[in-house]
Amino acid sequence: MKRHLVACPLVSCSGIRIHPFLTPILGVSLAAAALLGGCSPAPEIQLSSALSEEPITLNVCVWADELTYVTAAADAYNAISKDVAVRVLPLSNDDYDQHVDDVLIDSAVYDLVGIKGIAKTVQLANKDLILDLTDYIRDSIARNTIDTTAYGNMFNDITYQDRYYAIPTRTTCWALFYNKELFDQANLPYPGQMTWAEYTDLAQKLTDSKNNIYGGYFLPWIPNCIALQGGSYLTDDDTSPLRQSLQLLNSLYATSHISYYEMEDVENPPENVYNTFEDGRVAMVPNGEWMVNLLLQDEAAGKSIPDWDIAPMPVSPGQENGSTWGQYQYMSICSSTKHPVEAFDFLLFLCGRPGAEIYANHAIIPAYSDDQIAVSYQKAAGHDSAHYFFESKKMQEQLPIPGYQETIEIFNREAKSYFAGEQTLDEAMEHFETERSAIFAAP
Repeated sequence: MKRHLVACPLVSCSGIRIHPFLTPILGVSLAAAALLGGCSPAPEIQLSSALSEEPITLNVCVWADELTYVTAAADAYNAISKDVAVRVLPLSNDDYDQHVDDVLIDSAVYDLVGIKGIAKTVQLANKDLILDLTDYIRDSIARNTIDTTAYGNMFNDITYQDRYYAIPTRTTCWALFYNKELFDQANLPYPGQMTWAEYTDLAQKLTDSKNNIYGGYFLPWIPNCIALQGGSYLTDDDTSPLRQSLQLLNSLYATSHISYYEMEDVENPPENVYNTFEDGRVAMVPNGEWMVNLLLQDEAAGKSIPDWDIAPMPVSPGQENGSTWGQYQYMSICSSTKHPVEAFDFLLFLCGRPGAEIYANHAIIPAYSDDQIAVSYQKAAGHDSAHYFFESKKMQEQLPIPGYQETIEIFNREAKSYFAGEQTLDEAMEHFETERSAIFAAP
């Protein structure tokens, strides 16, 4: 089971209060401290070498996986900024959505905060933990310091009650990563566009129990993913696509994939999926485009990586080839900041073309894009198949409505209880529908 972090009083470190949910990140220029269970002396925060003592310092909260490229953007901004220094203080990947609320409520350490999706943005806005950026953004549009057309059509979907609370930093897109060496060993052709039934059959063929090799590893981060591909959301009256999604995942866990029990047994499932793939023990991994960045990072660090490639996400019958799911990731300004104008200036840098070029060079797909940035990304990714990310037909993972983040949390909880064998599918769906009704009941 996952280890739960124990809160303790805030402590001071070089004049900065550090929240107990911060975790250590080693081997990078910027790091934050962790207090894992009980209180302990605060370790020293390592700041970027590009920083100097400036009148204004902006602290940026992100989850650990984002540290490398957000740090690179912060260093680039610091190199040209005379009055403001930006430093990145990450939180653990594990349960970031839950912990970030506590951090923003309990302390005023942060000036900007990374947000996973529009539903979480709406939730934080309703808690008054992030600023309304509408006036800033409209003024920037009027002065041509932000080009909304470079974000594509999805920029039209990032408002809540016609107000802007965040700007997208990058865009996610799910695809199928596979180990070419395991396919070669099994004398099977590399995958192309498949149906989920074909994927299920292929995963079974690739499973080799004798040698502890699994056909697939599918983390239950978005257990309604199959429903999403068909345009079905957690608020729909017809819940049959949600049932089908849970049934398919549960079937994979019971046969050809790393089981749900095994995933829950490891301390860090997100890290484990990459390690298992890199160790040559799993043939296929449905995952987001960020896996390209993580694989390249490990390879650059000297780790032996199998020959890998990317295929389109499998689809259900009747769905268009290339259908998948994804969303924007966002950055916003914390309500507690004393420097909103300076924070917005960095936000424009990070989310605009300068930050986009840095993200692309780190094999991360930025929300802001043009032809040159797309070329930079594909060059950094080093795989021709990365073009799938730009050609996919992507369904938005979340809806920008009040209560949707809470609905996600309820569905994920019931789904995991079903995968763990603690309840039947009917019981899971009944509990979900009852609690969903309570969330959206008229006041």
